[in-house]
Amino acid sequence: MSNKNEFPISDSTFLLSAFAILGACVSSFLTFILKSRCTSISCCGIHIVRDVIPADQIVQMEQNRQVQEEASVVTRT
Repeated sequence: MSNKNEFPISDSTFLLSAFAILGACVSSFLTFILKSRCTSISCCGIHIVRDVIPADQIVQMEQNRQVQEEASVVTRT
């Protein structure tokens, strides 16, 4: 029987929880990068330079998507 004072590193529940927390942190970081309006991002020795879609184009794309969704709902009925 295991000692209650031992750190549960071999416990599968602990490992699963640790991987879930790590995955959530990585996921939130990647979401931050995708939603960022910055053209240059540097973190942990990694430097990314990217082209960012202008905000007015994003608004126009969202409006077009909503119109297409409404049109598809109308054609289904």
